[in-house]
Amino acid sequence: MIEYMIYTFLAINMIFNLLGSISLHRFPDV
Repeated sequence: MIEYMIYTFLAINMIFNLLGSISLHRFPDV
């Protein structure tokens, strides 16, 4: 269970990083 939570957290973190990079490329002013 603990490993599952860690992998889930890492996956969510990667998704947020991808969304952040995409939003930065789309909106350089922000």
